[in-house]
Amino acid sequence: MPRKICGLGFDCASMMLQPGIDPGECFNYKTCGAAIKLTPDESIELIRVREIASCQRQQEWERTEETFRTTRREAAVMMLMSRGCPQNAQSMGVAAQMEAIAACVEQLHHNLNNLEGCYIAPGGCEIHHYNVKRPSGVYGYNKLTAPELIFEPSEKQQKVKVVHFE
Repeated sequence: MPRKICGLGFDCASMMLQPGIDPGECFNYKTCGAAIKLTPDESIELIRVREIASCQRQQEWERTEETFRTTRREAAVMMLMSRGCPQNAQSMGVAAQMEAIAACVEQLHHNLNNLEGCYIAPGGCEIHHYNVKRPSGVYGYNKLTAPELIFEPSEKQQKVKVVHFE
């Protein structure tokens, strides 16, 4: 039996609205398997099966296949909406968490703007404070150390691991 691979995040039965359908029977099986390699906004072509009431006989339904182009993102939204399940933050009960996250992101933006013009050390660096005793007193110094040669030197030609500053 073919493996279920859906680039849209649904199994074949959900996508085709046919409970119990095997992946090998799905018209979009190969397309969905390939869609997993696409970005959410790249276009794909899918086959949709619709049952339409026949004009002459209202009690008989006619199955039609239609091909349409969509993106992974649009297809997922379309499938959720067609099932009478239009989800939003309130229906999922995450509105308060989303507001809290938005407030945290706003605070981060504010903090980042306050750091503008300040020096931020590269990742993996350590800062050390040490005191030096001189005849005229004790002086505090700082040094920034890196695990590899990354700092531009003030006197040498090659990069250095340690930078001293006050």
